[in-house]
Amino acid sequence: AHPMDLIAVDAGSVDPGPYYLATRSSFTSLPHVVRDLRIMVEGFLKQQGQGHPCKLIVGSAGGCGTDNQLEILTEEVLAMIREIGGQDVAAATKVATVTSEVTDPAILEGRELTPLGPMPGTVATCMEAAASAGSDSCAVV
Repeated sequence: AHPMDLIAVDAGSVDPGPYYLATRSSFTSLPHVVRDLRIMVEGFLKQQGQGHPCKLIVGSAGGCGTDNQLEILTEEVLAMIREIGGQDVAAATKVATVTSEVTDPAILEGRELTPLGPMPGTVATCMEAAASAGSDSCAVV
């Protein structure tokens, strides 16, 4: 096998993404995400076992990218590392997570909003707010 520097996947989507961000749900089932992620974790551990300083990155936390999804996927990855590589490998594996959710005060602070349609011009009445890059991607629930 060739040495690898990185095994990565960006598991998010700008198509249904904002809806799933706002509803805090995933557009994929956890068993399917875990099945696919296992292949990556096995490759990562194989590279590590051969002395290659390979990194494993999962963008959008396997789907919608919310903090709760990030926690779930982090636990799944750690469980796989313990199962496949053993407790010593798991203890030696460094894990970093980057959260992306913002709090309501950060969203509301000093922002005047123009409604996109027949809705209030504020996010204060929304259950959850989500946004994504691009001119056509927006969902507020």
